[in-house]
Amino acid sequence: MLSQKACDGAGACQPEKIGTACPGNFACGIDGSCGTSCNSTQYCASGFVCNAGTCDKPIEAGTCTENDDCTSEICGISGTGNCCRDSCTTGDATCGSVGCDDGGACLYPDHTVVCGPGESCAQNTQTNASLCDGLGHCNAGTVPCSPFVCGSNACKTTCALSTDCVAGDFCDARNATCCADLVTGGTLAVDSVLGDDAVACCGYGNAVPCRSLTRAMGLVEASPTEDMVLQATVDGGASGDWTPEGETYPIGLGWGVELSAPGIFFQGPLDAGRDVFPVDAIFELTADAGGAESASIVGTATNPVGIGMDQQGEQLVAYEAIGVYQGSTLYLANVSVNGNWGRSSDAIDASGTVILGQDRSGAVTGLVRIGNDLGNQDTDGFTGIECYGCTLSDVPTDGTSSVVIAGQRIYGIDAEGPASISLSSAPVLGVAPSAVGFGTCPSKAGYSGINIDGAVTLSLNHATIQCIAGFGIGVDGYDGGIPSLTINDTTIQNTELALEVSAGSAVVSNSTIRYNNAGVVQETNGNIDLSGGLVGGRNTVACSNSIEGGYHFGISVLNETSAALNASNVDWDTPGPDLFSCDSDFSDCTCLIAVCTDSPDAGDLDAVIIDGGGTIVTTGNQLSPLSCTVPPGN
Repeated sequence: MLSQKACDGAGACQPEKIGTACPGNFACGIDGSCGTSCNSTQYCASGFVCNAGTCDKPIEAGTCTENDDCTSEICGISGTGNCCRDSCTTGDATCGSVGCDDGGACLYPDHTVVCGPGESCAQNTQTNASLCDGLGHCNAGTVPCSPFVCGSNACKTTCALSTDCVAGDFCDARNATCCADLVTGGTLAVDSVLGDDAVACCGYGNAVPCRSLTRAMGLVEASPTEDMVLQATVDGGASGDWTPEGETYPIGLGWGVELSAPGIFFQGPLDAGRDVFPVDAIFELTADAGGAESASIVGTATNPVGIGMDQQGEQLVAYEAIGVYQGSTLYLANVSVNGNWGRSSDAIDASGTVILGQDRSGAVTGLVRIGNDLGNQDTDGFTGIECYGCTLSDVPTDGTSSVVIAGQRIYGIDAEGPASISLSSAPVLGVAPSAVGFGTCPSKAGYSGINIDGAVTLSLNHATIQCIAGFGIGVDGYDGGIPSLTINDTTIQNTELALEVSAGSAVVSNSTIRYNNAGVVQETNGNIDLSGGLVGGRNTVACSNSIEGGYHFGISVLNETSAALNASNVDWDTPGPDLFSCDSDFSDCTCLIAVCTDSPDAGDLDAVIIDGGGTIVTTGNQLSPLSCTVPPGN
């Protein structure tokens, strides 16, 4: 045994005396002499360890041959190598520690070292490749792919189709991002200022709004849902001009979408040249847009949607404000829309179906105004509704008008067959006169309030047609089809010619035709029944005078054909009524009854036939209560 006693400094141990240690920090031997070498720590003085034959203080880091060489008492993984500051993880054969560096840190294989199976993906979960984690473990781990699905051996990170997304989500292909599914009948927010098209703007919940309607409709198209409400705002408010970056025109609607945009004005794209049309329309609805063939555009009674103009009245530059094409249906309520006379732009161009006065659900009702009553050519429209084979109707309301069409330089409604038009909820064409009587229109516009040509069926109930520079209603058959017109409880007043029928048939009941230059004209192959027809009810055709225009002179009913015109049960200016036969240029007229109250020079004749032509049936006539007084100076 060695005795750890003090040394006298000369290599001899002094058992009874406390002094300095043996040289080299060795311990005293049993023979009382100081040791000079060691092969174990027991040969070293207290606090020293044997390391390579010398006695040294334990080290924190560096080369060691046994555990007690180190202050941590950890020498490598198996008692040799470098001192370790802490215990190292060694359980994994591949990823466990292989020793410590000369600073005492554990050495591990890094995450590039494969320790098990490679990467795989199944059931929308990615299993990572088995790699060392750099801390002594072999770590595979799993990652959920949602909202994407598995690719060949890993999660997809982009999408091109909705099948690249988990069930219930859809692919926003523009941003190659999967979105949570839109809810049928739900609301998708679109804000032209606060929205962001550059992200997955799914538009509801915590998602930011989309910025453009084009983007929002792209989401609707990509999703399997229908009947979404696109709630449009400008800068979070309720009104303003719609000018978002990234909007692409025409904006395609469909899939049962309802665009709710109270107080927002859609002027559409602008261009630098007056003769350049950048697009066909602002809004477009077409049946081949994905199978859902309907849409609604709605505002509120106090904040209608403006389409075709901005807040200052600057008008659109497209060919039409709204295009509704064959096989599709558009509903409008609380909407103001106009074309552009200077660019020959229509307000609505339709070969599909247009329903005025309510949305698709029937929950929103309200007036559709086409054009304006400003009497200003700069803000006039061209044609209000261009109907080529369309179906046009309105919905029953509480007696208020479903549609008002005014300020159109060509036609309020222009229809070519085959088409069907049925307006019964107090439709109005033209601006209102300031008072009942001659010469009371604040302005007049249009070749015709309604023009139909060919195989068109037109039904008007509770309508008003007024202050038109040309025809109130013109009925022709140029395309070879046979038009059919039914008018009931309707007023046509202050026009050049209230009703002209040159093809097909017209049946008029319960209606008043007054204060026109000419009232009713049957021409060419037309046939007019003023007796009330199947509906019944007396008509008034009175007070016709050239002060309202220049077509012939004041004639209430004119027959220019060889067929009869049935004007029985009509209220006239005179109790007779006066009946004249005139030559074709109206230079020579003859009274055909015993006594005519008026003369051809009076400028107001009840009934006139052309020499050698047909007849006008006037049985059951009565005197109209209207005053036909012409204002002084006329």
